[in-house]
Parts: sequence; C-alpha cells; structure tokens
Amino acid sequence: MTAKEYLNQAKVLDKEITSKLRMLNSYKDMLYSVSTAGLEKRYGRRKNSEPNFVECVSRINELEQEINSLIDKLTAVIADIDKKILECVGDEFQQSVLRCFYTCFMTMEQIADRMYYSLSWVNRNLWLGVKTFTKNFNSD
Repeated sequence: MTAKEYLNQAKVLDKEITSKLRMLNSYKDMLYSVSTAGLEKRYGRRKNSEPNFVECVSRINELEQEINSLIDKLTAVIADIDKKILECVGDEFQQSVLRCFYTCFMTMEQIADRMYYSLSWVNRNLWLGVKTFTKNFNSD
C-alpha cells in the first residue's frame, strides 16, 4: 500500500458508509410507502412468500449492522492514520493540515478558513506534509 492509499483509506470508508446510509434511507422510504406496506402473502413463482414489509425490515437490519461495523472500522483507521501522521511528519502545521484533510474530511477552503491562512499556503503545506509523510512512511 502506498502512502497516498494509506491516507485515503478513511475517505474511501466514509464514502462507503455514506452510500450505505443512502441505501438505508431508501429502504426506510420504501417501508413507509403505501405500495410496499402490504401485509398479505404473495402467491407466485417466487420462493419467498414474505410480504414486502418483512423483506424491507430484514434488509434494514442487515444494512444497519453493516454500517455499524464500517463505522467501527473507520474509527480505528482514523486513529491509526492520526498516529502515523504524528510519527512521520515533524512540522506541527503540516500535521494539522494533514489531519484536517485526511481524518476530518475537510476541504482545502475549510482548512484555510479554520486556520486563518491563505488557501495557497494551506495547499503548499499539505503538499509538503504528504511529501514528508510519503518519505517517512516508505522508510518504515
């Protein structure tokens, strides 16, 4: 795994969680819609004769369990990335910029506003921080 892939794994997990949350909300919307709330049994070619309501509830439970496990994994990954940034980068400002960008999922503009620096200065320090992190990450 490269240093960039290592730093981006939290963002990838966050996007996956967001996607599953959207899917969960979609199932909840289906659950409350009039057409899918029928409780009558279906007779047809399908093996499963459960009503749509039961299928939605079981799928919602599965998704909630998946999301909870992904959140636990994300928390562990963020803690690991945070620790590794502190080990690999000596400059405190670069550490702060890297941590805001890769573990707090802030945009460059948000980081610049929060730290009261120009966007170009934050961008430069992010680039230098990633360069330093990559050099020290690959040497470990």
